[in-house]
Amino acid sequence: MRIGAAFFLLLWVSFSQAATEVIVVDADNNPLAGVVVYATSPDTLLSPTDAAKTTDIHQYNKAFAPFITVVAQYQTVRFINDDRITHHVYSAMGPERFSFKHRKDAPSISMTLNNLGDVPMGCNIHDWMSGHILVLPTPYFGMTDAQGRVSLVGVPDGDVNITVWHPQLVITGATHQQSWTISLPTAAPTRLQAAGTLGVIPKQEAPDDVDFLGSY
Repeated sequence: MRIGAAFFLLLWVSFSQAATEVIVVDADNNPLAGVVVYATSPDTLLSPTDAAKTTDIHQYNKAFAPFITVVAQYQTVRFINDDRITHHVYSAMGPERFSFKHRKDAPSISMTLNNLGDVPMGCNIHDWMSGHILVLPTPYFGMTDAQGRVSLVGVPDGDVNITVWHPQLVITGATHQQSWTISLPTAAPTRLQAAGTLGVIPKQEAPDDVDFLGSY
């Protein structure tokens, strides 16, 4: 009985950690690197007790690091100022609105994100700074590598929606995402071709003529 129970536990762990492999390309068949891929189904909806993890967003070298942060709904993000200057972080659009000054050597600032969607961020002092927080109703997400590949671990079997998102992904005008329905498990990686291309990602760099702001 003990051997059988141990085998069942090992089988359950292996099954629960199975990975769904996805490859994403653009309309020209080029790999889409650095885009968000996530899976949703009725079984992946979250409740406030499901998201205890904290994710860090840094302000470093007068830039948001990373440019895109992905979190599950109800999860906490922690802003950390690694610069020796003050930042004034804000989001004036989207599902979450905030504005706060983050001085050098100040403690981290935390907030829980309860509303779904894209939260664009900026800095009122350094206006070239930009970033995004994508709040999702699922714990199954990842970002593609240079070959457009990503592994989503633990997605339940059955019909699921796979969505590709990026703020610079242009599909039919102003749409930044595209979804497909697939049936899991799959024997081979799922190849998804987006009906658009990735635009230029803004550089978080100060123009030479305003670099004096670095001493703020």
